[in-house]
Parts: sequence; C-alpha cells; structure tokens
Amino acid sequence: MKLLLQLELSKLNSKRYIVIPLFITVIMCYFTTVLLFGLEDEKAVNYSKYIWMSTAAIIDCYMLYAAVLVKKVIIDEYSKKTILTLFTYSISRYKLMVAKIVLILILTILSALITQIICIDFLVLVEPHLKLSLNAFSKADFSKWLVQFGWSIVIIFCFTLLIISIGFIKKSSHAVWTWVLVSIFVVQIIMSQNMQELTPFIGAVTLILTDMAIRKCSYQVD
Repeated sequence: MKLLLQLELSKLNSKRYIVIPLFITVIMCYFTTVLLFGLEDEKAVNYSKYIWMSTAAIIDCYMLYAAVLVKKVIIDEYSKKTILTLFTYSISRYKLMVAKIVLILILTILSALITQIICIDFLVLVEPHLKLSLNAFSKADFSKWLVQFGWSIVIIFCFTLLIISIGFIKKSSHAVWTWVLVSIFVVQIIMSQNMQELTPFIGAVTLILTDMAIRKCSYQVD
C-alpha cells in the first residue's frame, strides 16, 4: 500500500496541492480577525459563536479541496484513459482504487487538521495584542473548540468518502461539484442543529457506498 500511495502522490502536482491548504489557512486566519471584530455581542461572553462559525467554514473549504483532489486523482484518470495503464499492473485493482481513496483522505484530513491547529494558535497568540475580545481564551473555550475540532475531522472524513464515491460512480466533475454543494448544505444543518451524533451513521453508510463503488464501478472505462 505504501508503494501505491507513493505512486499516486508522484502523479500529483505537489506544489499546487500544498498551496491550496496554505491559502485556506491564511484566509481562515484573516476570517478569525474579521469575525471576532464583528461579534461585538459575544465579546463579553465567550468564543462559542466564533468556534462554531470557523469550524463550519473550515469544513466547507476542505470539502471543496477534497472535490479538487477527486477530480485529479479519480475523474481525470478515467477521462484521459490513463486508468488503463494502472489496470495492466499485476496488482489488485481493488487495492489500486483503495490507494487513491486513502491518498485523498490523508491529504484532506491532514490539511484540515493543520489549518484548525494554526487558526486556534493564531487566535490565542494574536487576540491579546489586537484586543478582539473582552475575555481571554479560556480552558472552557478550548474544551469547546476541542469537541468541535474532533467532530469536524469526523465530518470531513465522512463527506469526503461520499464525494469519492460519487467520483467513482459518476466519473463526472459536474456530479462531484453538485454533491459537494449538497454536502455543504447538509453539514450546515448538522452543525447548526447540533446533530453531529448522526455523523458516524453517515460515515458507515458512505463506507458501504464507497466499497460498492470501487467493486462494481471502478473497472469501467467509458
């Protein structure tokens, strides 16, 4: 599997897929400053609204990032017929497809994790100097962020799997982007209604869907 991951990674333009998360991180740090300046009513209370809004924004950004990876790693392989070359290797086709999925998940989740950590560090380090809030970032705020951070990774994992499944089944960029927009809408409902507990169920369904997709659909080259 390690060699397969290295093979898939070698086919990516590494600089481009590092620059995108870097750009997202910079934008989110800017978003942190602007958002806290705008949340005047929350300044005397806590950072709960900021934590919710920033987490939701990061999830949205990385679902879009996942769609970019799905297009490059999966859809372009089929549209350009380069997948036929992979199928000539004396390696299980199922393993080849799993390597693509694992690569997309690793790049997406790892990038999201780094962005989350940098953003919270930025807030803790910069807030006292910019006086963005009347209160310092407390342990209670950190506990709140930690919970949302954990759920954000789970949500990104589940919905990235869904986007990957659509990529295998439809082999269409249009279908992938449509489902990304649907996923963003669903995630906003989940976050706003505190329904994160549904995410593991969604994850189980998407795991089954992904397995079915790569077993039944990934070998087809239209």
